[in-house]
Amino acid sequence: KERFDIIYSESAGGFSYLERKIKGEYNIPVVVSLHGTALSDVRTKIRQGFSLRGIAGIIKNVCGYFQDRRLLPHADALIACSEEVRKTALRELPVSEKNLFCVSNGVDVERFNPQVDFSDLRRRLGIKKDERSILFVSRMKREKGIEVLLNAFGKVLVKCKRVRLIVIGAGEFENQ
Repeated sequence: KERFDIIYSESAGGFSYLERKIKGEYNIPVVVSLHGTALSDVRTKIRQGFSLRGIAGIIKNVCGYFQDRRLLPHADALIACSEEVRKTALRELPVSEKNLFCVSNGVDVERFNPQVDFSDLRRRLGIKKDERSILFVSRMKREKGIEVLLNAFGKVLVKCKRVRLIVIGAGEFENQ
């Protein structure tokens, strides 16, 4: 009979299934990645204002918070995607500092430094040679901060006219 050596869950939500079905039954170590906390999501949704969808999201996140408090202490290791997420998890969840590690998202620019000529792409996008460009790639969801980005970019344009914002993604704000 083959066995897994370790199981990795990309989310706390996925861990809830693993904890009940796999970890308990087969005693396989489980590592869970944290990209934030349910309470952080609640604070973000409250700052964004209230809509029916937002209230439903807050209720879901509050339930998720209590589930995270119950389940995450049982993970064999937790990986926070930033030092801020690690500190927030330690503050908001009953998790052990010895099982919580920070592995930051990012790219090693020394290793991944493509020598690409973007002039054709810039021409197709209508970006002039003397213009700066900012690329935003994300799901087009409120919690990703697209509205904040657009508001901030408006302020950038007041001071710097030679800049373009390119937005790539799909979601609820895609057609706006």
